Amino acid sequence: MDFRESRSEQRSCAGMIGLVVTCSVTMIAFAANSILGRMALRPHFGPDERVEVLSDPAIYTMIRITSGALVLMLICWMRTRRDENVPSIKVNRWLMAWMLTVYAVGFSFAYIQLDTASGTLILFAWVQLTMVLAGVFRNEIPNQWELGGVLLATLGLVYLVLPELQTPLIREAILMSVAGVAWGLYSFLGKGSVDPISDSAGNFIRAVPLVLVLGWLAVYCIPMSKNFDLPTTGIYLTPRGFLLAIVSGGLTSGVGYALWYRLLPRITATQAAAVQLTVPIIAAVGGVFFADDRLNGRIVMAGILIILGIGLTVFKKGARP
Repeated sequence: MDFRESRSEQRSCAGMIGLVVTCSVTMIAFAANSILGRMALRPHFGPDERVEVLSDPAIYTMIRITSGALVLMLICWMRTRRDENVPSIKVNRWLMAWMLTVYAVGFSFAYIQLDTASGTLILFAWVQLTMVLAGVFRNEIPNQWELGGVLLATLGLVYLVLPELQTPLIREAILMSVAGVAWGLYSFLGKGSVDPISDSAGNFIRAVPLVLVLGWLAVYCIPMSKNFDLPTTGIYLTPRGFLLAIVSGGLTSGVGYALWYRLLPRITATQAAAVQLTVPIIAAVGGVFFADDRLNGRIVMAGILIILGIGLTVFKKGARP
């Protein structure tokens, strides 16, 4: 009897460790995705003090989604060669593809003008609100620990970005809000995924034609896209911008989203909303190593608040094995 209980505890502990590792890797991928996007999309001063940009948002989004689809298709093909029982890619479910497309397009165009703090706060505030409300709609009522943890983590996020927060233009704020709602719905709907890699591949494959159409409209037909004060209008892409889009699509988006789909069925909607609040703090720490940012006391304090809040949300209720 004691032996069986010990084995059960070991499996439970191993399952929790696997859950934490998967969650950590996924959030790092999300943070890296944001850093890559900002590097490619935000105008900056070049060596000759002129404003430069590595990619326009439409082309960046097209390459990002297409490369994600190709990488996931390759992974699915390799899995099929090893195991004939692997589920096939379903290409007849379009709701998830629309959510992925709306998120990617809104994210790219909003980050041209929004600063990092404003964009992060708007995006994840709407992601969190959308997932919590969607969970309530599905009778996933958050308990007092989950609500308290979400509030504490949100407080840490606000504390982190408030000093640098600038009042964004209404257009960019709306775009990032729409992107946040779309990503929240994409994440919530992914809780029903049976095979994360195959489902993610199907979502990306279906999103490719949608992104191509919306990208073409954004470049040539929508006047709004030509009013972002870019150094150039129309199609524009540098070799470095192309590389950043490939890495963002194939690695941090494609593989990262597949890992996210694997994680979602094991946690509640409120927990999924809360853990994503780690992305801004991971991005801030990443900026210390990759963008010469300084790690100050405010970042450390905000990180402590966010981690404590997530701890209350995830571990007090416990994840399903």
